[in-house]
Amino acid sequence: MSPSSSPPAGPTGMPTRPTRLAAALTVLAAALGTGCSSTIVDSTPATIPSATAAVSPPEALPPAGRVVPLAGRPTAVHHDAATSSLAVLTPGPNATLTILDPGRSSQVPARTVALPATVTAITGDGTGTVWAAVRGGVIAVDLASAAVTPLSVAGEADTEFTAVARRADGRLVLGSAAGVFYLLDTDLTVSRRTAIFARVDAIVTLGDISVVLDRGQTSVTALDADGDARQALRAGLGATSIAADDAERVLVTDTRGGQLLVFTVD
Repeated sequence: MSPSSSPPAGPTGMPTRPTRLAAALTVLAAALGTGCSSTIVDSTPATIPSATAAVSPPEALPPAGRVVPLAGRPTAVHHDAATSSLAVLTPGPNATLTILDPGRSSQVPARTVALPATVTAITGDGTGTVWAAVRGGVIAVDLASAAVTPLSVAGEADTEFTAVARRADGRLVLGSAAGVFYLLDTDLTVSRRTAIFARVDAIVTLGDISVVLDRGQTSVTALDADGDARQALRAGLGATSIAADDAERVLVTDTRGGQLLVFTVD
């Protein structure tokens, strides 16, 4: 994993173009102290208050495109290529998954699927299934039929799962409020637990590599195909969200620092 940032280098001195992690770590270690490491993190560092988004300015012009009003406060969206639909999560104890088809007429109402548990995050396989993270496991939602299937993770009935992602090999990875990363087998049994985080706030995957965002530590950590932690980097002054793109980059918003950080995974 290697870092860059946009706009150009700020007070952290982070380079503007991705470089290899091995070369970047020496520079970043000097700039950020103990904020990054090239080895497995052995203990959970102290945390800072999570950054929060700024208040949006008043709307000056109507936004371009189609605007679909949704109830509640949606926090995540997944695009499913097979069904050409968008699945929008409104989390919480009365969680819903709103299924939108951007290609349909605006007169066709969106479908809203009630989820039978408190949901914190979603992921999908791109072929018609979305998984939602809940306490004790996941909920599988078939986007075509809107069928909902709760699935338990063995031995984790009381675990508050806060993040979920799917790897290229089809295996799910989960994160918990207690700071544990879980690698699951295809039968949803736990293959590996890695407990090095203050909290797992979000996970993205590139191939079979997982990247964890910990907002309290404002850090990103790469875990290999076996679920072992490898590289860890401080992500600005207050990272809040993470995404992976088709160019195999990991994008992190540094809300407190006012930057978009870009990482690559080797």
